Parts: sequence; structure tokens; C-alpha cells
Amino acid sequence: MAPIQAVLFDADGVVVHPNRFAEYLAHEHGLTHEHTRDFFQGVFLECLVGRADLKTAIAPFLARWGWTDTVDAFLERWFSEEDAPDERMLAVIAGLRRRGIPCYLATNQERYRLAYMREQMGFGQIFDSIFASAEIGAMKHDRAFYAAATAALSLPADVIMFWDDSASNVDAARAYGWRAEHYSDFATFQAVVQRSIEMI
Repeated sequence: MAPIQAVLFDADGVVVHPNRFAEYLAHEHGLTHEHTRDFFQGVFLECLVGRADLKTAIAPFLARWGWTDTVDAFLERWFSEEDAPDERMLAVIAGLRRRGIPCYLATNQERYRLAYMREQMGFGQIFDSIFASAEIGAMKHDRAFYAAATAALSLPADVIMFWDDSASNVDAARAYGWRAEHYSDFATFQAVVQRSIEMI
């Protein structure tokens, strides 16, 4: 088997602890998944592939949800609540890069949070680059995402390792030829990486 030449990581659920904002909305504003589902399962999906602007798309929903501050204030709260990287993962990523193995973020992300991740969370420096659905125009269940990322990496698919907590994304990556792994917990991840890349 060819050696791994690049490692790609999902953001929420792998590098970032997810759902803190959902907990904030429920606790502070009484907004549950049932209240926000129409947005997140509707026009937000268009934002994720760059076909809609989040600030424009979310404004009418904020009025419906009873949010009395600005759209920018809502997004700032959202992004800051989700600014929760797993420091253990960041240490592994730094170790891989020191060994000469480039690391990339592969994420379904609209452009405003993507900018926050790059600049405020430092992911523009922590990773060699970021592959995001809003810039590619396809999400990670779509073959087009992997085609675009593989072309940008200029690597054979079978030397690309990918970690995601979504089984469907892992299946899609494997179908394209990537060495995709399902992320369940840090200990399992660390053991597989050590075996695959001989990293201590």
C-alpha cells in the first residue's frame, strides 16, 4: 500500500467540538431544533454551496425567532460559541506537518464562518489549506467535492487519508478512492494514525 501523502480532516465533530451554539440557543433563547429546522434544512443548504448569502438568508428567520439584535451580532455569537477546537487534534496536526505530511481541512461551510475559521480560529495557519463546500460548490456527500480536492492536491486518491464523523461522507470519499476513516473518538483516531503513518 502506498504511503499516506496528505491527511484531511472534517471540522465539526473531528477538529471542532460541535453543537455548542445549539445548546446556547436552547438554553438562552428557548430555540430548539424544531424552531430552527426550517432554516438549517432549507436555505442554509444553499449557503453551504455558495448559492445563497447567509446574512441575507437568515434575516427573516431571526425576526421569526425573536432575535432582537443585528444579523452580525447573531453570527458573531454563533461563530464564537462554535470556536471550540480539540487541542489534542491540533497537536496531532502540528506533529504530522512537522514530519512533512501536509494537513488540510475538508468542511461543509458557508463563507462567513469559513472566514472566521481561517482568521479568528487560526485555521489558515494550522492547516496547509482548506477545502470548503462554499468555495467548491459541492458538499461532501457529492463526488464533485472529492474530485475538486484531489485535483487541487495533485495526488493519487489512494494516498489521501480523510477523517470525518459522518458515515455518509466517509462512504463518498471511499467511493472516490480516498483512504477515508470514520471518526468516533480520539483514542481510536490516534491509534489508526500511528499505525498508518508511524507517528508517536
